[in-house]
Amino acid sequence: MVLGWFAMAVAGTMAVASCGSGKSEASATEACDKQRKAQSQCFSDAVFADCVSCQEQCGNNCLQNETCPLTFHCR
Repeated sequence: MVLGWFAMAVAGTMAVASCGSGKSEASATEACDKQRKAQSQCFSDAVFADCVSCQEQCGNNCLQNETCPLTFHCR
């Protein structure tokens, strides 16, 4: 029984650790503001929302696709 609880605790810790690579909303917004200023011709409100979502989910693993309008994906 103790081993079962231990295995569940380890699995839960690993699941939480793997989700920790995203950024906070404020940090994601700041990163996307910088990108919008650098590439304003390809940034709409929808692109900005996509950027923030990707940054929140993936953090530094959020990559920009070379399209216009811009799109993003997690590495």
